[in-house]
Amino acid sequence: MTSTYARPFIYISIFLLPLFFCKSPEVKDKKNDKDSLAKIHEEAEKGREKGYQDYATAIDNAKKNNDPELQQTILKDLATIPSEKSREILKSQAVSESGDVRDVALKGFYDQSKSSRNPEMTETTKEAIKDETVDIIKGHAEKYNDLTPKEIQILGEINNEESRDILNDMVKSTAPDFTKEAVINELYNAYGSDSRTKLLKMYEDPGYDENVKVMILKTLARRDHYNNDPILQSLKAEYLKTDDAAEHERLLARISALDLVDTKALKAQLDRQREKIRLRNQLLELSKKGQLVMLKTLFQKYEVSEKVLDAMQTSTQELAADNTTPMRAEAVILFSSLRQIYPDKNYFELKKSAPPGLQVPGLFYTILQSIDNNYESYDMKIFTIRSVFKIDQTDAANIYKAFQGEKDTLKELLR
Repeated sequence: MTSTYARPFIYISIFLLPLFFCKSPEVKDKKNDKDSLAKIHEEAEKGREKGYQDYATAIDNAKKNNDPELQQTILKDLATIPSEKSREILKSQAVSESGDVRDVALKGFYDQSKSSRNPEMTETTKEAIKDETVDIIKGHAEKYNDLTPKEIQILGEINNEESRDILNDMVKSTAPDFTKEAVINELYNAYGSDSRTKLLKMYEDPGYDENVKVMILKTLARRDHYNNDPILQSLKAEYLKTDDAAEHERLLARISALDLVDTKALKAQLDRQREKIRLRNQLLELSKKGQLVMLKTLFQKYEVSEKVLDAMQTSTQELAADNTTPMRAEAVILFSSLRQIYPDKNYFELKKSAPPGLQVPGLFYTILQSIDNNYESYDMKIFTIRSVFKIDQTDAANIYKAFQGEKDTLKELLR
């Protein structure tokens, strides 16, 4: 029989036990909670049913008091006891409406498949726990059309056919973009050495939408950037070939994802290249009518009039026909340039090549390049251009400016 002195202590203990697991603003000292949890843990670890019942009660009380943080604390503690009974409780909480609570419960449940403390944890049991974990997550994916980062991580770690199928299904679903990005990153982990091949197969699959393709490229940029140059160059080449604005936007998103660069700066760079290509194609067509025709178009933006170029053509032809002995300095520059263009021809053969003047392929570029290389002083360069082409100083300065601005284009098209 219980003594009358013991009864008040029993009543007080019964009254206080729920409070140890029902956190409230009035509870200032957490020591009681920790001490009580330690006692419950000790009971459960010894395999006593009461310990597990107290765990379940404590979790329910925390839930009733809307304290998910305390629920998580209790579940984490329970998860350290590898047993079938602890897994039953963890599994029941792994379907909680609170994402944080079910994450802790699910992780605790799954982690027991990695435990070596329990001699009863056979390989068969471990595989069964993994299969059940996948089933639970699959249910969450169907219910919420979304997965938490922890669930995604666990699926990637389990890495069997079904877990990868769930991840792939999430990529094709209407889940938020941040979930899909996390899934793609986890698939990269899961596929191991075959990751790049698998992700590129997804990238090329028309079943995945444009957002997913951009996410795949972002993952490759972060995880495998050393091997991405062929894709990057291919995307840039596609951009440069088309004038379609919508296609430009699509390609820019892919390029910036793969190269991790600012889209605005990238667009400006590519558009400059497109303009150069457009101009190059235009000039190539004009050059078929004669290189002088092409020069007149190219130099319009440098305030070089057609009359100036016509005068330069006339002067060049006159210089080529000049038989002054000894040869004048201007003629030396002309024939030296012709020799660079036709290295196998002798002087007399060069004389026969000279009459077309600036229509000779590459002659304009070669003369200007020779003057630019042979004289350090800007004033001397301008003076020499005036002397060779018989033009005034302002026109000579504009010709030199045009040459400097279009040197690469001239080198490509006039040689």
